[in-house]
Amino acid sequence: MSKYINNVRDGKLSLQAVKRLMHHVSKHLEVSEISEDILNSGNKITYNLTGLPIYLVKGHKSWSGIAVCFPGNKEDLKTEKIGTPYIRSILYPILELSRRVKKKEHGRFECIYIVGEYISEVLLRKFRLLKSLTPNIIVLTRNMLAIADPVTTIKSICPSKINEDYVQKSLCCRLLEPGGLSIPTRSGNINVGYIKHEMKTQRGTKEPEKLDILGYDKDDGSLIAFEIKGPTCSRVELENLFLQGIEHQVWAEENKRAIKLFYEGPSGSVINTRKRVRLLLGFFGDSVPELFYDLREQAETKDRDLKIDFVRFSLDMFHELFISRFPEPESVSCLMTPKPQQWSLRGDPYLWEEMSNHLATTKIPDSIDGLISIIETAFIDLTGYSITSENHIYLEKYCHGGMSSGHIDPKFWVNTMIPIVTERCRRFWAKVEDSVNKQR
Repeated sequence: MSKYINNVRDGKLSLQAVKRLMHHVSKHLEVSEISEDILNSGNKITYNLTGLPIYLVKGHKSWSGIAVCFPGNKEDLKTEKIGTPYIRSILYPILELSRRVKKKEHGRFECIYIVGEYISEVLLRKFRLLKSLTPNIIVLTRNMLAIADPVTTIKSICPSKINEDYVQKSLCCRLLEPGGLSIPTRSGNINVGYIKHEMKTQRGTKEPEKLDILGYDKDDGSLIAFEIKGPTCSRVELENLFLQGIEHQVWAEENKRAIKLFYEGPSGSVINTRKRVRLLLGFFGDSVPELFYDLREQAETKDRDLKIDFVRFSLDMFHELFISRFPEPESVSCLMTPKPQQWSLRGDPYLWEEMSNHLATTKIPDSIDGLISIIETAFIDLTGYSITSENHIYLEKYCHGGMSSGHIDPKFWVNTMIPIVTERCRRFWAKVEDSVNKQR
């Protein structure tokens, strides 16, 4: 018999984490012990399983099932302590017990909850085998308890310290606002609400792996994994961002029912577990690493419901975090990077950012006249005024402080902005022509 199950039987392993987790489950669902007649009907369920705390979970029809609990702390539940042979010995009995419960209760008991302070990745691979016959495997570990904690006010750090911590806290403060944070994506702006930041996902080599920000789309209820890098991140750190983000998106996808259970309960309307977890990758810079586009195409081709977006961070003159879209390749926005070194009025850089975001998917035309027409139309769309207006324009949305805050200078756009963009367009055409000639 496994040493682990002997320790359970002898009461040597702590039940603290199991009790806390099941107490939270009991806030939303009815929790009771499995009856003896279910355990003993037909062939007796092996003691390797019945020696563990096992509960019947009832209530919401698609959340009912059995909870198999593993006492002990992280050290007790390491792979070398609990042992994969033991886990193999209880997989079939867990399925058999789930089948008996469905038959006895005459309902949709579709869930198997795996509960413990810590479940190693090795053990999780074994438990995932149960998914072949059970619709929902819900893993509840101690890190989920953090989601149930009341949300406290997050105070942004001093703006003089422009680092990743400042960026993360600035984002969280805005996510906590009633309307959430509006983030531009390929499919339009989404409003993102806050769930948790620095969310522990799985064990690392030294420190636990952490998802930077866990949020949700306020419109469609999909969960959002938001990975970020600060303004001084190294090239290696940035290159690792995509794979790190995919890893945490997969974790959130596998645990989205547990996240919903602890955040709002089965009957809540904020999180929609039928939606695929969305991935946002936020970082500073003028462009997206070229390989990121290839990786995104491969990931989204493999999973048609997956959405991955690149979020561009920048800082204005007051060190306020500005969020926009990275331009898609060969879009007009590519011609607006980098920004001018000097501006006319304080509202001009904010219009530049919004126009860059507005034109992020507009393809570069084949004539200068076509390009100028696109910019003039975008100017009207965003300001409500013609770019040929003689007077300064005031727009409250660009008001962020300073003497000329919120004011736009149309002459700057005609005399400076358009010449900058048209010259870059000519260089772009020359580069394309040169590339074509080399391929001949």
